[in-house]
Amino acid sequence: MPAIQPAILRQQAVLLAEYFFEPKAFVRSLHHLLEYYSDQARRQGQSGLPPPLMPSYHVRPPVLRQVFLEIEIYAQDDPEAALRLCDTLWEEPFLEFRLLAISLLGKVSVQPPGPVIERLQTWMLSTLERRLVEELLEEGCKNLRSEQPDQYLDVIENWLSQTKNYSRQVGLQALVPLVQNPEFGNLPIVFRLIQPLILVISPALREDIVDIVRALTRRSPQESAYFLRQNLSHPDQKDVPFLIRKCASDFPEGIRRNLLDSIQGGHR
Repeated sequence: MPAIQPAILRQQAVLLAEYFFEPKAFVRSLHHLLEYYSDQARRQGQSGLPPPLMPSYHVRPPVLRQVFLEIEIYAQDDPEAALRLCDTLWEEPFLEFRLLAISLLGKVSVQPPGPVIERLQTWMLSTLERRLVEELLEEGCKNLRSEQPDQYLDVIENWLSQTKNYSRQVGLQALVPLVQNPEFGNLPIVFRLIQPLILVISPALREDIVDIVRALTRRSPQESAYFLRQNLSHPDQKDVPFLIRKCASDFPEGIRRNLLDSIQGGHR
């Protein structure tokens, strides 16, 4: 694997960006570039990340970052061309191509939101690659989450309404960055969306439910405590006491003590 020389890498990325409006040519050239920087000697477990499920060139992060820097302006100027390139990149069964497709999708205008939403939903449910799921939620949803929060919530509600735990996991994970955004103020809808899932918690969803409740608690401890108390008295609840214990340390002392007191006696 050759050493990365920033000036040379930038020149290579600039030349690659010239094929932005020719997706097939762009993909061919990107294969050549990644092959050039490929770490063929890499061994599984050598880095801190788990090995990818799909083929990967194992290039260092600056390579894809430089390519993206050279093409992101085109994505902002010509959304339709960017979407065509996104689709062609996603068709390649290599980790780096799909990561680049996701980064590019996150720069496409969401006016209208339909084309971006369509790809988010299709891509999300067609991959089990953990890193791709995380990148889709963080980078691929970026414009949609900030500019069209209502549409973003509709997408999440669709995921949470599915019967498959995978779809519900994705929906719960997608709520966390929304709640963490101080500009987002519609917490009641988040409580409404997660309410059916917290009464009897599927083991597959346990970590994700704890994560979103903790995010809500840090954002608004008073509202979160009220929500948990309400559901503690729900006739079908089984796991709300567990959830209170698990998230108690995130509440201020007074609220924490009150919540823990509320589960003494009839609840284990």
